Amino acid sequence: MLRKENFLRGHLPWNDKLFHDTPELWDGARDHGLRKGVTQCLTLPNHAQGFLSVSGTSHSQGPFAEDELEMRLRTLTELSLLTLLRLEDEMVMPPEMKFSRRELEILKWTAEGKTSG
Repeated sequence: MLRKENFLRGHLPWNDKLFHDTPELWDGARDHGLRKGVTQCLTLPNHAQGFLSVSGTSHSQGPFAEDELEMRLRTLTELSLLTLLRLEDEMVMPPEMKFSRRELEILKWTAEGKTSG
């Protein structure tokens, strides 16, 4: 479900097509009473990725139309991830780049238009 291409789609209603590679996962969820679900995926500007999944045991539509549910979940996911970013949670922070002294020197030369050779 959480493949890179799915993060581009964003809103992923749970169905047989979504779980075609792992039908046992979807079957197991249904065996435990889940009847519907959706995962909202989001990529932050710093390329951190996150998702929010909600599920239910009833087939009924619920209080929101599908497009409104998608908008609400996208907003909730974005606000949650931005809060984690503001709190500098390691889950959403980009990895720290560590360079040797020589690598830093070469990067500085490159920025100045010089070459290392």
